[in-house]
Order: sequence, then C-alpha cells, then structure tokens
Amino acid sequence: MGMCAPSLVKLGVGQDCTPEEIGGTDISGSVTGQAHFIATDDREALALVRKYLSYMPSSSGQPPPLAPSRPALCESPEGLKEFQALVPENTRVAYDSVRLLELLVDEASLFILHRNYGKSLVTAFARMNGRPVGILASNPRFKAGVVDDQAATKARRFVDLCDAFHIPLLFFTDTPGFLVGPDLEKRRMVSLCARLIGSVFSASVPKITVVLRKAVGMAYIAMAGRATQPQAIFAWPNATFDVMGPEVGLMISHGAAILSADDPDMAKQELLRQMREEASALATAELALIDDVIAPMETRERIISMLERSTQQASFSFKHRIDP
Repeated sequence: MGMCAPSLVKLGVGQDCTPEEIGGTDISGSVTGQAHFIATDDREALALVRKYLSYMPSSSGQPPPLAPSRPALCESPEGLKEFQALVPENTRVAYDSVRLLELLVDEASLFILHRNYGKSLVTAFARMNGRPVGILASNPRFKAGVVDDQAATKARRFVDLCDAFHIPLLFFTDTPGFLVGPDLEKRRMVSLCARLIGSVFSASVPKITVVLRKAVGMAYIAMAGRATQPQAIFAWPNATFDVMGPEVGLMISHGAAILSADDPDMAKQELLRQMREEASALATAELALIDDVIAPMETRERIISMLERSTQQASFSFKHRIDP
C-alpha cells in the first residue's frame, strides 16, 4: 500500500526499491500503522472484517450491538488462580497484558487491533457482560509499557474511533510515562501526545480506568487519569501514582540534601521510602484522587457494574469524523 509503483520511483527519483519497501505488510502493519490487521489470505481477511464489525453499530446513530454474556476465564477456579498470579508486585518485572485481558473479558471476545504497531500499548475490542468495550492497556513486555510515538498515535486513533461509535473505553494503566529523547522530538512527540490527551479529554463515552501498578506523569493523564473526568478510577493495592519516576523525582527535589548528608545512600533510601508511601494507592485514595482501591479479583465485577450505570442515559447521534 503505497503512493506509487517501484518503476515510478525509479523514474521519478532514480531509486531502486521493491513493492515491499514501499508499502508491504511489514511496513503497513509495523512501521506506519496504516494496516490494522495482516491476513494470510482472503478468507482470513473477511473473517477479520466480520469480527471487527460485530462490535460496531450499523451507524453512528445507533448503540453498539449487545451480545449474550459469556463468563470470563477468571471466573473459573483455574482462571482466577492464573489471574491473581499474573501481575508481579515488582514493577520492574513484565507480564503478558494480552493474557490478562483474555482472562478478564467475556470468554473469546478479545479482538486486538494493530498487534504489531505501537506494541507497548494494547488496543482491542472486547465484551464485558455482552457489552462491546474498547480497551487500552499498557504492555510492560515492550519498552516497559512506556508510551512512544507509535503508541500515542495508535491510542489516539482508537479513542476517536470508539467515541464516534459510542463504545465505552476501559484503560488498564501500568506505564512509566511518555518516552523522551531527541529522536522522539524529531517525530513530533509533543504534538502526538497533545493530540492523544485532547482526544481522551474530548471523548464523551464512559471511561473507566484501572491502575494496575504504575501511573506516571502525563502518560497517566493520557490513560484517562482524574483530569479527564472518567466515570471511575480504580487502583489495585500495589499501584503507585507519581509525577515522574521516583528515582528521577527524588534527585530533582532532594538531590542537594542527599549529597550533603552524612550517609547519602541512607538518606536517599529513607526519602524514597517516604515518597513511595505518599504515592501509594491508599494515600491517593485518601486525597480523593481515585475512587477506590480494589482487589484484583474485584476488577471485572466493578467494571461491569460501572458500565451498566454509566450507559443507561446514553444518546446516539453523529459526533465527529475519524482522523487517521
């Protein structure tokens, strides 16, 4: 999928290239993100189209189609055991967020978009108690779940899509922040992040946020933090909320005091302990910055309950076009 054929490129700019280099499946699926799915043949492509459309209303003037509810895998004894053991308390240890979602949503309903583009963030359709939902989930298996330029672009497109077709949004947050550095700035990272945050602010569909472990800086806002006025923000007991990573924030705020202390390492560790306490889920809940601290096993029930309450008064009409 490209602007022209290799022969025209050769004539126009004198460069030899192949169709794959112009817009093959690797380029379209992993680099530009212009392809949502890569199919092996026509039969699989049509099956993907049918699956995709099953979550969508026939037009923006209708509600998303409900389906019969299916139990989640986490509601079985074996699935619950796997679900509870999946996310390590150590925030430096990764886990499979796709598997977490498979266990949490209605069985066999998870449908991932852009699987190979912006892999530090998962975007997917699924169903919760038969209701279509759009999911954005940090993926610590790739770049520790940081939001880079591809993830920001993918997330913004997906939020706009779900909002246009009245599909509620679920955010599962475990991110150390936006990726930084001079290479990212050359790819317009500031503009990409601003557009993502603007889309999340503007989305009028119900938004529900679950903070699993890390919620850091502006990336937390982009994942439907308090400032975006979600219907609810839940946090797991091990979750932390920081303006920036604790090590970086500590040195910016207390670097001089640490270096002048009799025992700098001890002073640093004590200040880190205090900062972690202040950033904990319980401390954040005490300040009314989140709605509740919940056990992981409560997650599905609380989401379904909030979805049922927040979609009762919904109206359905054209909202906005979808900007690619």
